[in-house]
Amino acid sequence: MTGDTQNPLSLALTLWLMTPVFWIVIAILFLGLELINRRLVLFLPVTISSLIIAVMMQSISNGWTPFPFMTPGPALTMAIWVVLALLASGICLMVRRKVSRRR
Repeated sequence: MTGDTQNPLSLALTLWLMTPVFWIVIAILFLGLELINRRLVLFLPVTISSLIIAVMMQSISNGWTPFPFMTPGPALTMAIWVVLALLASGICLMVRRKVSRRR
């Protein structure tokens, strides 16, 4: 088996991960989950990070790369999405603690 041929599933996944509309759909899905269950701190940060990735993907699909670290590859896109979600989750936790202390 040579390294030239790729799995059709891998190609389809790469196509979806590099499409801004996919990230907007993910953001809408997690925003809906946030509206249903507001106790978990995971859904809103994932929504925010998905929207940021969608903006980054839109600029790449237009041929304009304002982010030199964004390459058209699904692995880096997923890694950036996870890191952004973790950072946003930490920020949401800190804000929630400060708000709950004031009450």
